Amino acid sequence: MKNLDQNFFRAVSEPERINRIASRLSDPCAFYLCLAGTEVSDIEGISAAGLTPELRRLTPSVDAEALVLGHPVSSGKLPVSPIGVVSPVVITRACLRLAGITPQIVDCGSFVSPSVDAINFGMRPARSISTGSAMPLNAVIELFTKGFDYGIKESAKQKTFVISECVPGGTTTALAVLTALGYDARFSLSSSIPTCDHDSRWREVVAGQHAANLDMSQVNPFEILAAFGDPMQPFVTGMTLALSQRHPVILAGGSQMLAVYALCAALAEEYGVDMHSAEVGVVTTKWVAFDASASISSLASQLKAPLAASCPDFLESRHEGLRAYEDGNVKEGVGAGAALALGFIATRQDSRELMSEIDKCYTELVGTSREVSSATSGKSDAISGESDSISGESDSISGESDSISGESDSISGESDSISGESDAISGESDSISRESDAISGEFNSISRESDAISRESGAIGGESDADSHESNTISRESVAVHLELNASCSRADKS
Repeated sequence: MKNLDQNFFRAVSEPERINRIASRLSDPCAFYLCLAGTEVSDIEGISAAGLTPELRRLTPSVDAEALVLGHPVSSGKLPVSPIGVVSPVVITRACLRLAGITPQIVDCGSFVSPSVDAINFGMRPARSISTGSAMPLNAVIELFTKGFDYGIKESAKQKTFVISECVPGGTTTALAVLTALGYDARFSLSSSIPTCDHDSRWREVVAGQHAANLDMSQVNPFEILAAFGDPMQPFVTGMTLALSQRHPVILAGGSQMLAVYALCAALAEEYGVDMHSAEVGVVTTKWVAFDASASISSLASQLKAPLAASCPDFLESRHEGLRAYEDGNVKEGVGAGAALALGFIATRQDSRELMSEIDKCYTELVGTSREVSSATSGKSDAISGESDSISGESDSISGESDSISGESDSISGESDSISGESDAISGESDSISRESDAISGEFNSISRESDAISRESGAIGGESDADSHESNTISRESVAVHLELNASCSRADKS
């Protein structure tokens, strides 16, 4: 196969090595999604892999189900970020379908096992790194051993191996592990939120260091993982070291997979692997590799890790939920970067065909009525507790008019019942904007004009060219949610 188009696939570190390794993606490939959980994901602001701590604990199983089945089972819908941007599983599923690859799911230790065929090692999720005791040392060694043995078993296949991950909160465990291994990574790692909150992550790392009270000059990688890691890291490290003795290995991910590469480098000599000559590289997305609030390239240079990034243009997507990736939302996950390279190869490097397939998959998994919204609708979804669909009913609000007029120019009826439901709203409410403002300071304004309401409907419905009836229906649903949230004194502070 000719070299990958450098406008799409860009070498970031060790260009000669990563291009050589990436060329093996045109060979038959095996793709693995390794799941794990860590209590770090419960910390607000650390991860965008789900709206709430409870939902972030479900994200690995839901992503695995969607990747294999085309729909979630453990939850009613795909994981979304706090502003409603959908999981990158949509990207990976589309690309693997193009490449004709069936993914293998490996549960290294998630909170909830996925409802699909998976290799389950029966391990527990990790505790928060702030405890300084994330996993028992014997569990770490067991995970590494199982990963190594599994890699030996799989190496009978004559393939290129692509190993991906889904670990909400995993960039924080990666930071802790890299720091303990002696790398300067404090401001280097990317994040699933648009602008990395380096300080919050660092506080967790420092708390963990104090709690662990380890002599960092004396600890080995297994002790580091026991103090600060997550179950994916030892398993994938073992698997990679075993496979790399005979086959190319692509670590599909960004910050987390650079931590795995560092662990492999720390243990390579003991397991007979020369990391400089071994065909092991990291492939991520451009949103991670060139994140302005991080410094992934400098970290990869420290590690001497071959790193490349797939660089699609999602502004060409039909879906707002995919275009939002270009604003730095989500960025990576479920091996999206490497999957994009596989899909690009499968289309004979036709970026338009690739984008068309991703758009198609988005429509299948998400639909056109569940697009990423503006802050108003995204936070409305968060407050309504990840409801499967926006309820068009407003039964809980007495005296509310049954419908919004076809042009959405005004809301019929008196707002006395609304005032009775919440002290936050006083007097008459003649417009959607006033009601939204009273419900939450987060919903800053909703235009009184029908054209602005139609635009918001488009943000909720996404990519919808629906007629005015569809637009009015979505507007009605959005307003009903706002009123319903006010009536039930919902948790607006989470939005």
